[in-house]
Amino acid sequence: MDSTSQSSQLKVVHLSSALFEMPSDVLSGQQSSSVLGALMDDLALVKLLGVRLVLVVSVRRQVDERLAALGLDVEYVGDWQVTSGKALQVVKEMSGAARATVSASQKKPKGNDDNSPCKCHGL
Repeated sequence: MDSTSQSSQLKVVHLSSALFEMPSDVLSGQQSSSVLGALMDDLALVKLLGVRLVLVVSVRRQVDERLAALGLDVEYVGDWQVTSGKALQVVKEMSGAARATVSASQKKPKGNDDNSPCKCHGL
């Protein structure tokens, strides 16, 4: 497949919340931040091929853990999670932390920010 056929493609990549809490890789000895960094390097290569990327970062596990640590119950109605004002604040905090982690894992080429796999925008 030539790179011109990829240049107009848009790909959505889901980064699971499990990625942020992965233990060291047994085979490579990499910590989760190294795994995320390697993934971001791979995504940067895909972007260099002209593929536009949208990163969707999940923080559900982190939100649930933080709510439990604060003694706040997670309420569900069927499959839907009901979010209180306090829970929404936790979601914002965990989303910001995940965004910072993903942004920090992107290697910034000197003098050219266009090669980073994504542009992070505020909520």
